[in-house]
Amino acid sequence: MDDYSIQATLSAIAPALRRDYVFMELKANWLAEERKRALARFPAADFKRVAVVLMGEPAPDYKARVHEMLLKEKVEKVGWERDRKREEERRRKWEEKEEQKRQDAGKEDGEEKAEDKEAAAEEKEEAAEAADEPVELTEEEKQQWHRKLSTPDISDGSLARAFT
Repeated sequence: MDDYSIQATLSAIAPALRRDYVFMELKANWLAEERKRALARFPAADFKRVAVVLMGEPAPDYKARVHEMLLKEKVEKVGWERDRKREEERRRKWEEKEEQKRQDAGKEDGEEKAEDKEAAAEEKEEAAEAADEPVELTEEEKQQWHRKLSTPDISDGSLARAFT
């Protein structure tokens, strides 16, 4: 796979299959001679050749879709963090109760009832605290036109070689 053998095989077979293809080669599509060589493999009589290029400010519907995706990711992340914090809090309270049970093994019933009331009050506070606050995009996030992904579209080395 590292020697691009699969890519070479698909490139050789693709023109003969007459199917729809998305040819996503960033480096190759930047260079005019590479684009011409790639287009020559797909005859215009058999394939409709379409290029979509994004330059400048994107359309408002695209920006709205990106903002929706950013908000969805943020809501998922906040939800995951809330679940994690709730689980940690439950675990901590359970450990405290177990410790209290060990210590209170010799106490009377009246004292235990008072502790149960305190525990109920703490649970009410937790429920009020757990009320979900609405998640919104920050001003900086609203200014973004594109999502920033964890993996780059093209390596730094390829980018540098293409423009030297």
